[in-house]
Amino acid sequence: MLEEGATLPTRKNPDDAGIDLYAYEDIEINPIGIVRTGVHIELPEGTVGLIFPKSRNNHLVMAGVVDVKYRGEILVKIFSPLPLQIKKGDAIAQLVIAPAYFPIPFQVDKLSEAVRESDGGVTKQKFN
Repeated sequence: MLEEGATLPTRKNPDDAGIDLYAYEDIEINPIGIVRTGVHIELPEGTVGLIFPKSRNNHLVMAGVVDVKYRGEILVKIFSPLPLQIKKGDAIAQLVIAPAYFPIPFQVDKLSEAVRESDGGVTKQKFN
């Protein structure tokens, strides 16, 4: 559902995973702001909406999660170290709809052996 004057989310290419989200109104980000999209969605059961930055933008989009039962407006939190003017209709982020899994957390006494060490993901291999 779109609020009056909102831009319908679009894909640039049919096989793009991300659906572009657009600013609903002009806003200045300095240094953090919440950008309205004017978009309300109903996701298919068993999915989650993930909000990611667009690669061409020079601002940081904070990760966002849209749960399947959420019906409110999609809002995008943006950080920019310098003042940033966003205009109504600017592509600001992308929404990826992905399968969601719902494991139940539980305590264990021991974990299975890992192939990788727990060194924070740093590889010791040198590349030429």
